[in-house]
Amino acid sequence: MAHAPVYNTETEVDVLHALRGSHWESMDIEMDEDRIEFFQTQHRKEVHELDEALAYGIDFSALKQVTPRLTGLTTIVMSSGEWREERKTPFKSIYMPFSRTIHPEGCRQLWALLESLESSSASIKTLKAESLNWMFFNEHLAIQDAFSPISDLRHIRLGISISLRNSYWDAQGCYAAMDNGVLRNVLQSLKKVEVLDIGFPVVPKFSGTRGYYCARLDQVMSTHHRWDRLTNLTLRGLKLERWDLMAILSLHKDTLRVLRLKGIMLMKSSWLPFLVWIRNTLNLDRLCIKGDLYGYVEDDTEMFYQWRQTSPGTKKSINAYCTRRSNELPLKPRQFYFPHEGPEFEWDEDLPSDEDSDWDA
Repeated sequence: MAHAPVYNTETEVDVLHALRGSHWESMDIEMDEDRIEFFQTQHRKEVHELDEALAYGIDFSALKQVTPRLTGLTTIVMSSGEWREERKTPFKSIYMPFSRTIHPEGCRQLWALLESLESSSASIKTLKAESLNWMFFNEHLAIQDAFSPISDLRHIRLGISISLRNSYWDAQGCYAAMDNGVLRNVLQSLKKVEVLDIGFPVVPKFSGTRGYYCARLDQVMSTHHRWDRLTNLTLRGLKLERWDLMAILSLHKDTLRVLRLKGIMLMKSSWLPFLVWIRNTLNLDRLCIKGDLYGYVEDDTEMFYQWRQTSPGTKKSINAYCTRRSNELPLKPRQFYFPHEGPEFEWDEDLPSDEDSDWDA
């Protein structure tokens, strides 16, 4: 239910074009006019049924009926957007390859799941919700109440998304919305969390613009809040000051054993003292810093720099240094790259799973 093909009949769907397209050619299906007309009729019927289901909230009511019966349910994995080809999905047999999902992406799906848990006796320990549009967090009081049935979560992973069609402007909307503190309050309400993974996209540089971050660390996590059981922290696509992250990590130095950072930009501070601090202060079993490192030299020049991680050996050397398995600081001033216009980012929607070896250093 959390992932379903949805069509919108506000505009006429060009069914004939799709039926004559490469989707069917790749399946070696001959499409004569009679067969095309049959599929077109069937497709319009399915569109009408799906629109009707949405209008009457059948997705909500179905989950409310089914979820309470799953008394042993402990894990919820929700994904919006299209499945990867290698993954099994019941929607491969539909008459039209779907290309539209409910927008804002992921919001209705997560609301339906959370509402269905209100009358459930199941103890949910893990929630993974990827492709969750930032507009979900525009609802203030309602969101806090919606998460109350899963307040005993041990593992939460949220992948906040933006609209790809207007990514630059949507990123600014996300940035402004995070100031309301709703996401931060939700996370703080999860008293028993052990694994925390929060990710945002980074909008790449376009002509006349710089790469745009969708959130700051202090919008998502308080520098004064401590989770008593936190052992594993992953942060993706955030800009921050190193002292803010240092304050958060200091609060969790007795329990934190795994730290993963991806696409992190230090706004007015440098990675050099940050890596030294991690080594001297934390007691990590594993650290992985993925992607190029962006920061500023902490002197009178306040010069922006980028340090390119050009090989897998780079990540391993950072991990070894910060976990005290090497005495050599891998980040050297001579390796800095000083761009003139600020960072350029590659669009990266591939959010690695816990088992993704690319995270391991």
